[in-house]
Amino acid sequence: MLGMKLRDILQSVDAYKERTGESDAAISRRLGKSSSLIRNWRKRVDAGDSDASASADTIGKLDALVGGLGLTDRQPKIVKGFGEAALAPWIPKTTDKDLLLKMLAPDAQHPSAFLLSDSIPELFYRAGDVLVIDLRRPPESGETVIANRVDLDTGTAVTLIGRLLPPYIAPPSANMAPVLIDSTISVMGPVISSFRNPEAQPVAR
Repeated sequence: MLGMKLRDILQSVDAYKERTGESDAAISRRLGKSSSLIRNWRKRVDAGDSDASASADTIGKLDALVGGLGLTDRQPKIVKGFGEAALAPWIPKTTDKDLLLKMLAPDAQHPSAFLLSDSIPELFYRAGDVLVIDLRRPPESGETVIANRVDLDTGTAVTLIGRLLPPYIAPPSANMAPVLIDSTISVMGPVISSFRNPEAQPVAR
């Protein structure tokens, strides 16, 4: 494990960021480290330190979180949980994604679109809807947010969708308890828009 190079580790980190929208700082904090850990790794690689590596403990924790390092057989996955939803990046086949996001979220700093796999009737979301999240703007109290909660022991990631009521995320259903925002939870950003997927297949009636 000590022989694993930072450039290889960062490839897995980047793949995980593409799936979840999390930042280097958020991932670093999840590892119990300074928020600048992964940023400093990138600086070392960019400086040409080809032999740079990380401690076995850090690599093990990172593998449990992001997967893909080949150190364990536990691969992180998004499962249904709080909010009864799972998300994946929306990659349209024919729709002009950039143009659509500019129209729906003209003031967003870093809009990103995610496909919802399950319905959330309490929020009037249907399976197949596309949620637009601003990955850069901090959410305000009362806004609907998307967050990830990771169990570092199992590598399982649960998508949380609910209303931000600091220091909690309130679930869509009144039958579910609020979740305290702690070190295992990373808020991706506020939901700033949503729409029916124009490429979704029509539902038979």
